[in-house]
Amino acid sequence: MRIVAAMILAAALVACSTGGANPTTSPSAGISQTQAEIAARAALPRSGDLISARLGPTAGFSPGLSVVPGDRVVWAITLAGSFPLSCGPAPPPGASHQTCPPPVTSATVLVDAQTGAFIATLVPGVEIR
Repeated sequence: MRIVAAMILAAALVACSTGGANPTTSPSAGISQTQAEIAARAALPRSGDLISARLGPTAGFSPGLSVVPGDRVVWAITLAGSFPLSCGPAPPPGASHQTCPPPVTSATVLVDAQTGAFIATLVPGVEIR
C-alpha cells in the first residue's frame, strides 16, 4: 500500500513540475509569477493590490507593441493604483497649461518571462515605457 501511495505521489510531483499548459506557471527555466510580481512592483512603486497575473505572448496583451517580438513570452502583471498620465510638453511662454487627464486606476506591466526584465507598462488607451 505504501509503495502505491509513493508512486502516486511521485507521479503527481512530476506532473506538477512540468508546468503543463497552466497559464500561471513559469515557463521552462523562466521566472515565477512571484518574481514577475516583484519586478512589476519595482516598475510601479506606488502600486497597490494585484488584479491579475497572466503568462503568454506579448501580442496577446499588446498587439501593436513594437519594442519586442509579438511571440516573446511575458508575464502581464496588472496592478491597482493611481497612476498619473503625462500632461504633454510644457506650453510655450505666455500660453496656458493643458488640462491633465485624470490618473488611471490600473496598469499592466509586461515582464520578460525568461529574464525578468521590464518590457513596458500599459494603461488603457496609452502605451508608456
